[in-house]
Amino acid sequence: MSRFAYCEEAFGKTMRNWPSATYLVAGEDSGSKLDRARALNVPVLDEPSLRALLNPPQ
Repeated sequence: MSRFAYCEEAFGKTMRNWPSATYLVAGEDSGSKLDRARALNVPVLDEPSLRALLNPPQ
């Protein structure tokens, strides 16, 4: 399942706009998106961190 599909299943929507981003899920080649997230102080998650956030241990 892709990151977008996983997020949409959990949250109902994904965004590709920066103004109201809560997190950036960064892959291996995030490039300028990662730089932009850091400049805007948007928390950056990798895919395992996203899955852990959505499915915390019981």
